[in-house]
Amino acid sequence: MGIITYVEQTELAALFVYAAALGCVFGALFDLFRILRRATRFAENSITSALFVFFQDILFFLIATAASAIFFYKFNSGRIRLSAIAFMIGGFAAYYFTVGRLVMAVADAIIAFIKELIRRFCRLLLFLFSPIAKLAAAAFDRIEHAIRLILLSAYTKRTLVRYNKLLYK
Repeated sequence: MGIITYVEQTELAALFVYAAALGCVFGALFDLFRILRRATRFAENSITSALFVFFQDILFFLIATAASAIFFYKFNSGRIRLSAIAFMIGGFAAYYFTVGRLVMAVADAIIAFIKELIRRFCRLLLFLFSPIAKLAAAAFDRIEHAIRLILLSAYTKRTLVRYNKLLYK
């Protein structure tokens, strides 16, 4: 079996449609990573934020590369067509600038809602446990004061013993 150089137009059209669909899937995957970034925002210029974005980008490109390789082996006998790559990019762009904007707007609203729920839950817990915390803080203050008095008393006794030894040798 030799190398096939002729490809029917219907197969080529199907390849381009599937490539555009794969580009849309890449856009959805990219939106997933964007949602994760927005949900777990670290300090803007921190090393943690940079590492988080770096590893997400590496993971995205590894997944996209593997999916593209499998796509070309499955639908085009392993031959890479630049036109198919262009259709992937076009599918990605079509998703990104249409559905992707809607997805991110909804995701931002959901993230803000969840963060507000978490903030209110933490306030409720703080309100419920604040009397207990005040009692515990007062108890710790009294214990700390008592320990300081005991230590001061011990220090004073040791100092007096030393001075007595020096004075009455």
